[in-house]
Amino acid sequence: MRQLKFLVILVLLALLGGWTAVGQTIDCAEFKSFPAFFDTGEGNICGWHSIPIPIQFGKGWITSFSVKNSWASAHRVQFGWAMNPTQDQRDAGVWSLTGFYQDSTGSGLTQASSRWLNPNQVSVTTLQPAKGCNAQGQMCENAPDPNIFRSGVVIFGFYGASPEILRALESPALRMENLETGVILTVTFQKPKPLAPPPPATIATNQSSGSVNVSWSSSIAGPVVRIYRNGQFLWNQILKGSETDWSVPSGTHQYCIRSVNADWTESGDIACSSVVVQ
Repeated sequence: MRQLKFLVILVLLALLGGWTAVGQTIDCAEFKSFPAFFDTGEGNICGWHSIPIPIQFGKGWITSFSVKNSWASAHRVQFGWAMNPTQDQRDAGVWSLTGFYQDSTGSGLTQASSRWLNPNQVSVTTLQPAKGCNAQGQMCENAPDPNIFRSGVVIFGFYGASPEILRALESPALRMENLETGVILTVTFQKPKPLAPPPPATIATNQSSGSVNVSWSSSIAGPVVRIYRNGQFLWNQILKGSETDWSVPSGTHQYCIRSVNADWTESGDIACSSVVVQ
């Protein structure tokens, strides 16, 4: 399955237009970074892929997937999909899963495809089995045959020029409905969760021969930070640095960092670290 997923991802990237690794690097945060597609003008692009999802269509099953770009203006989103037989099907000699798609852009044979979504645009794609495929799932006619059944797996990919663009993408959904039995199967793709923001400050300590090495960092703007030991003021310091507290008595000690405002008032403790001195 890992090899299958890798193959499908390569197909998706190839369908999305080629890429180049020049230009400014984008921080993709919770999303993955991919080399930029040449038509975006970016050095890299952000995206995410679904896991392989079972899919079936034909013989009473109507299968569709929908996705919406919720941006009101300016930003486009690119998405693509690729279908493949399962590993068991491949072991049995079926090499391709070919469907006949229909959406607002047209219709035709597909094993994999991609679309640009303009701001506030919705795309709904319907799949049916392709007609006349051979035993390997290839050499199909450019027409649907709803009276036969096809199944396999599908991977979806979604891409944008920044993580903010992808966060505005409404969760895409795959819907499979059996018109004969009334059974409806739905899969809603969950986007990666945003990363937790980094802490505003950190402080670390380690003891050596009766002294304590203290290192700290603060992202809060201010003239200095203040370092305290056991609630007692030690130093005014720059926002990021390290210092040694010499001749510290034996016992457990807590070192804390406080931010200092422009008027020299200070916050409470924003990060602390404890250390045992022997």
